[in-house]
Amino acid sequence: MATVLRYVLLQIPGAALLGIMLYLAVQWEWMSGRLALWVMAIWLVKDALLFPVYRPALEGGQSPGPESMIGRTGISLTSVQDKGLIQIHGERWRARSRNGEFIPRADTVRVVAHERLLLIVERVRADEEKDEGDAKNPD
Repeated sequence: MATVLRYVLLQIPGAALLGIMLYLAVQWEWMSGRLALWVMAIWLVKDALLFPVYRPALEGGQSPGPESMIGRTGISLTSVQDKGLIQIHGERWRARSRNGEFIPRADTVRVVAHERLLLIVERVRADEEKDEGDAKNPD
């Protein structure tokens, strides 16, 4: 199913509930019809603006959890040794280096294993990054 369609289908119950509540508020003269239309319009604009935030979660093809991270590369958000934070495809994960190696902040890392929700990473050397880039983009 298309990502946009999935998002719209997820938004329908909230918009319908809001619509019912606004209808009742207008019928009971708690608010004007014009104000109710503005509230509904703002609600729909909010849903449209939040779509880019929800899009990665709605796109299929990825299994959730740390198993799906093995082999992926990301960036260290903090220095990583015994513990630290990394980011892979916009997701933040707790991580530690494989052999206790110090990995500075903003270095490229590759996930090699996991322990529950803690990712085990290794530093990607500059020459490895270049080789991977050449393999992905042959000229």
